[in-house]
Amino acid sequence: MVIHDFPVLQITSDSILVKIPAEYGCPVETLQHLFSPNYAPTSQNAIFLQNCTSPLTPCEIPTTTVQTHFELPDCVSKDNIISCYSEPNNQGLFIDYHNLTGVQCRSFLLATVVSLGNLNNSAVLVDQVVQLGWWLEGDCQYQYCSEDSSCITNVSPIDGRPEYRCQCLEGFIGDGYRAALGCRKGQNIVEQFYDLTQ
Repeated sequence: MVIHDFPVLQITSDSILVKIPAEYGCPVETLQHLFSPNYAPTSQNAIFLQNCTSPLTPCEIPTTTVQTHFELPDCVSKDNIISCYSEPNNQGLFIDYHNLTGVQCRSFLLATVVSLGNLNNSAVLVDQVVQLGWWLEGDCQYQYCSEDSSCITNVSPIDGRPEYRCQCLEGFIGDGYRAALGCRKGQNIVEQFYDLTQ
């Protein structure tokens, strides 16, 4: 399964993880394929850019400043300034495409998602992966949500229209949808997911 040319690694009840290989000189506009009427990159992502007219401020992702070493493609000059884009102060749930493309950088190099661990509020950077949040269009359709779930509403970051997602109530596990896994009693803190790499 792919989104545009990007392989899908995992689908969870509220996100899709997509592999974004490090590439030299890929136009920033290529990222538009990660923004659709049903999904968009979450604010848990950092996008590393190059060929910028001016350097950006350091990435700030959930209280963590990203200053680390990444495996960069051989074609990247050591003199090339690499900038990082993240949503300022994690405003909103998603990256704003117009803000991302408005930072005056011509190409993107790498994407990283921050996975927040439970131990000591640790943050893990997952290199070459983008986390997309996903939803269904329209107002809540309770007939699609399973028993023991609730319907979560939001506004699409793409077009400002209503969106929703089913989610299991506390003490239940599953994806929340009647036609899929539904919800069942359980205290498993590991999120249910479909691993598409196997």
